[in-house]
This record gives sequence, C-alpha cells and structure tokens, in this order.
Amino acid sequence: MASHPIPRHPLRLRLRPIVTEPEPGANPSGSGMTASVSHVDVVLVADVDDPHYLAVNAQLVTLGARTLRLNLSDLTSRSLISQVGALDVAADGSWSRVDHETSVWWFRAGRAHAPEGAEADEAQLILDEAPSVLIGSLRAAGVRWVDDPDVTRRAEWKLGQLAVATGLEIPTPRWRATNSPPAAQQFAEGHPVIAKPLSAGRGIAPYVA
Repeated sequence: MASHPIPRHPLRLRLRPIVTEPEPGANPSGSGMTASVSHVDVVLVADVDDPHYLAVNAQLVTLGARTLRLNLSDLTSRSLISQVGALDVAADGSWSRVDHETSVWWFRAGRAHAPEGAEADEAQLILDEAPSVLIGSLRAAGVRWVDDPDVTRRAEWKLGQLAVATGLEIPTPRWRATNSPPAAQQFAEGHPVIAKPLSAGRGIAPYVA
C-alpha cells in the first residue's frame, strides 16, 4: 500500500472559539438540543485507532485546533443534520458544526456498518447510501479539502495509474491483475511475484502466502 505522510503544507486554519453561543436558528434544526454548538476547525476522516490519524490529530490539537474524527463507520452511531452551509454532528450529547471555515483531511473513509438485527435490504441500503451521505454532507457544508476525495479516489485506481505510466513511458514492473489461478501461474513462470491490493484498504497480507 502507498504510504500517507503527515501533511506538511499549511491547512490555512482560521481558528474560532471552541464553543460559540447559538445564534437564532443556529442550533441543529429539529434536534431537540438546547446546548451551544461547537465549531469544528478540522474534520479528520479516518479510523478511530489509526496511528497516522492519532499523530495528525495530536499536532492539530497542539496548534489549538478544534478537531472532529468522522468517517463511514460513524454514520449509524451519530446523529447528523445536513443543510446548505452546515453539517451538525452529535456525539456524547453535544453538537459540533462543520461549515465553510472547516478544513477536511480525507485519509480513510472506513466502512459503514448496519445495526445489529437490520434486515438484509435495510443493511444494503445503509451501505449504498453511506458514501453519498458523508461526502455529500461535507460538500453541502462548503468545506475546504485536504485532499478532495474525488481526486484521491482517481489516484487510487492503481490499474489506471499503471496504464497512464506506461503511456508516458515511465518504467513499471511487469504486472497482471487476474482472478484466475492458472493465468497467475502462467504469468509468474516459476519466478517470485509480489501480490498487492488494488484498493486503499488494510491490505491482503492475511490472505496470501
């Protein structure tokens, strides 16, 4: 898998007070909450136990930034309210607001999880809808991206990137992508090979020898 270094370019943070007094209509509509809303400076799209996320978050907190970790795995356990110019996220009884002054560090989108006991069609609906909810809500809020998920996604299409590299006459190793064991054996011709994942997930180490 490709490595993801800690971003070293400025995030252009404009830090605001940790908690802002709610203005008229500022509280999440229909939420039933009366508490003030905390503004988020940086949303980190990553898994909760990811060491890279932990390192980046620690640096941002040191700089005084108000951060919020959020990815697909959170969508069934947190309340979200999306509207033009704002995304409100509830966790532990408090609300956080994401808006045009928020930067989003897109690292790992994670996976959505259907609630235990959900019917098969409901579970599939959750999996289908989750990416559109996450990305669409952030876009509707008008956030600044580091990096834009569409750009990141294009960069993660490894077979397409290999084809582009070949077209530009950039040296690349011989490769094949196949789900046919005989084809893979024929390509290897008895030589050692390296098996690599095509996705930006956790890798395939447990499944290959």
